[in-house]
Amino acid sequence: MTEEKFPPIQQRLMEFIRREFHPGFNHYNVSKLIGDASSRQYFRYVTDSRKSFILAAYPEAFDPERFSYRQIYSLLREIGIPVPRILNLDGALGIVLQEDLGNDTLQRHFLEADELERKRRLRDSIDYIGRIQAEGSRRLQPGYEAAKLAFDEEKLNWEFSFFARQYLHNYRGFEDSAYAPLLEEFDRIAAELASAPRV
Repeated sequence: MTEEKFPPIQQRLMEFIRREFHPGFNHYNVSKLIGDASSRQYFRYVTDSRKSFILAAYPEAFDPERFSYRQIYSLLREIGIPVPRILNLDGALGIVLQEDLGNDTLQRHFLEADELERKRRLRDSIDYIGRIQAEGSRRLQPGYEAAKLAFDEEKLNWEFSFFARQYLHNYRGFEDSAYAPLLEEFDRIAAELASAPRV
């Protein structure tokens, strides 16, 4: 499926939901979620029985066997890091069905929790970081897409370009020429960062 012919998100979501949940015709309770700084879009689907699920819609199709998100998900579960379960996925439609953990963010939870709870959550978070660095690094398979990634000049430039395209051009409406000097500065920063020793 070429990128030009890839169906719109709404069409792909409807097709996935019909096949996965078999709802009544045109009976969907899907709401878009906001807050992710990526090309993915997230939606919550609520069934007639009030069960809810999260649907991650990717901008293109993916190969489930080489899908980086699925690889890292499996790795994190293997080392005991709690992550939302992947319930199903469809690479041709670019859709991942996940467990819904609700609307509370860790940040909001910290603001509302008492001191003891905040300390417990902070300690858990630090423990998870340590486990990811130690166990995750050791168990990362060479064939995983993440094992091939590095913050080299190409990757850093991709991140800078993503920001320029999504925020400056698409969101703020600037013409490319308006931020061309900034892109030149990004090139210099990427080269400087990429030259640092990797750890």
